[in-house]
Amino acid sequence: KVTIDARGRVADATVADADFPELGPPALEAVRQWKFKPARSSDGPVKSVVVIPITFSLNRD
Repeated sequence: KVTIDARGRVADATVADADFPELGPPALEAVRQWKFKPARSSDGPVKSVVVIPITFSLNRD
């Protein structure tokens, strides 16, 4: 779950559910670097909360 501020920056990020908890920290590290287009109301940009599914593909080398 990601909270995006009115400037499109990640204000908070948490792992809502994980089949493999050890992949939560790398997912959060990636999401915290992302920049978003903020949600808008009639008054302009606003804070929003979204759920972003992240799927990992692991190589078996």
